[in-house]
Amino acid sequence: MLHFFPHYANDVSEHPFAVELRRCQLPHRFFASEVDRNYTTLAERLFVAYPRMMWVALGSAIRSLLLSRPRPVAAVVGSDIEALIFGLIRTLLRLRTIIVYETLIIAPRRSPVLRAATHGYFGFILSLIDVAICHSRAETVQYAAAFPRARCRFACVPYGTTVTNHRAVIAKYRNRTETADIVTAGRSGRDYTTLAKAIEGLPCRLRIICNLASSVAGITQNEQITVIRDCFGGDYIDMLAKSLFVVVPLAADDVSAGQMVLLQASALRKAVVVTRTTTTLEYATDTEDALFVDIGDVQQMRTAIRRLLEDTSLRDRLAENALGRFERCYTTEQYVRNMVAAIVTVARPGKADALRHGSEY
Repeated sequence: MLHFFPHYANDVSEHPFAVELRRCQLPHRFFASEVDRNYTTLAERLFVAYPRMMWVALGSAIRSLLLSRPRPVAAVVGSDIEALIFGLIRTLLRLRTIIVYETLIIAPRRSPVLRAATHGYFGFILSLIDVAICHSRAETVQYAAAFPRARCRFACVPYGTTVTNHRAVIAKYRNRTETADIVTAGRSGRDYTTLAKAIEGLPCRLRIICNLASSVAGITQNEQITVIRDCFGGDYIDMLAKSLFVVVPLAADDVSAGQMVLLQASALRKAVVVTRTTTTLEYATDTEDALFVDIGDVQQMRTAIRRLLEDTSLRDRLAENALGRFERCYTTEQYVRNMVAAIVTVARPGKADALRHGSEY
């Protein structure tokens, strides 16, 4: 029996994730609750979003680990707060449930004090859980080296996502290229400054979708650049779908970032310019289904954008190849299968059998 704790809706029974679990005939249970985890400032993050997440995580842990019958063989949590709370309860009560931390990402810190604090915090979490899932092979190697005493196993599961009815959305916007708008999106690890410099003087407009003030600090809005702070759900997908192409500018090589926007753009049959990092290289191939540029290189970024603005056949070829790659490798259905396989692989034989058959271990 697997337990999951999604926070994007109160009922996820018809979401592709749940549908695929049923198709695999894997015993599972969802403890779903819609939780607003958005924040625009550090203060909102610390004093609004985090306390809300902690309260929900505590309630979920009690219902799953203590009150459920049968108890779960594995609980799959999606944040460091949940991993901490579930791990502490499991350890203190000496329960036998496997704790799986889905999507481990540790952002680099510039301050030595913050680096030490972050390392200690995540080191403690990794001492409490059993499996930490990363979305790139490079990260599993990096974290294993950084935390040699970690109790958990690091497993690579390529990220997967769903863009609902993506083929229909593609058809709806396929010939709508009358405006030369390019779109970029994301909050974490972005380098919007390089992108803004790269498009100066080019015949295009840039739409930056980002509601985190610090990520767009220093970006001056003008006739060419617009920052959109309130664009989510269907509006966000429509914005990507209407774009001429998508750019994913990243600021650092040592943290996982950009995969979600890259895959969403691919699912919508959009060509992408993306910063070359150890993680993005695992999700695309240069000149085959994306154009890669080096970190912070304004001229490379400018050249790549100009190529896509001027070469329609290149733009179409990259977009079609990206769509094919997405449908083969990075759907939610493929992600579910890969994640379950990773959990079963690290589970001991008795627990692996219990996962498949739903019995209490």
